[in-house]
Amino acid sequence: MAVTLASLNRRSEATEAYRWVFFNGLPGSELVEKSETWLRAAGALATTTEPVPDKPVEKTTATESRLRGHITWANVDPARPAPRVHLRLEGTDASNKGIVYNTAGALNGDYEFASVPPGSYRLTARSPLIAVQLWELNVTVQDGSPTVLDLSEASSLAPGTTFVARPR
Repeated sequence: MAVTLASLNRRSEATEAYRWVFFNGLPGSELVEKSETWLRAAGALATTTEPVPDKPVEKTTATESRLRGHITWANVDPARPAPRVHLRLEGTDASNKGIVYNTAGALNGDYEFASVPPGSYRLTARSPLIAVQLWELNVTVQDGSPTVLDLSEASSLAPGTTFVARPR
């Protein structure tokens, strides 16, 4: 459908369709990869290490600081692809307020925000599959080294049964 909409020059509808596939499709599948390629070429998808400007961003020198971690969730149906998680890192210091970074991961997988200036941030994460906010945490990114913040169902806002395997 997205391909048809794009060929008919119906850009906003094509963008919406490609976004749906990208955020809800099987991670790593050919369809998701093609959707991501189209969205990036159309400028409709920010890269994981570029800030999404809520305000003008001054160019700064590259930084080795980063935030990374592992997402652990015990009750995930092993017969299905792991649900995706969208993570958002928003600056809360005077020096980074309004700067937002986005990345995606999957339950029982890793995530990373690369080249993030040191400072205080608010990390939120949600599942597009079920539209549930999973985490909302404050984190301080350290200067010059990776800051590790592992996420688990124990620290989640959602109940542990959110992704329980259902009988077929």
